[in-house]
Amino acid sequence: MAGKKEYTIKEFATEVKVPKRNIMLWEKWGVLTPERRPNKVTGNNDRVFSEENVRQVAWVKKLQTEGYPMKAIAVIVQYYTDGKMSISKW
Repeated sequence: MAGKKEYTIKEFATEVKVPKRNIMLWEKWGVLTPERRPNKVTGNNDRVFSEENVRQVAWVKKLQTEGYPMKAIAVIVQYYTDGKMSISKW
């Protein structure tokens, strides 16, 4: 991540090497929490991904390789993301 602060879903998927469908599914399950911004052209709320989301994906990938179920991964990632403990220290 060459210092970029915000990513579209396409850029984000390319950077973290995860298919867009997985990112959308993880967001639906509450594992990822991208910001939403209104798009004046389409009227939709576009996802805007940050460096925090990059760290969330790193957690997901690591926990998946360790065999944790997605429900547990969602709880773990949100626990660290919500500020109870900084995931950037890990």
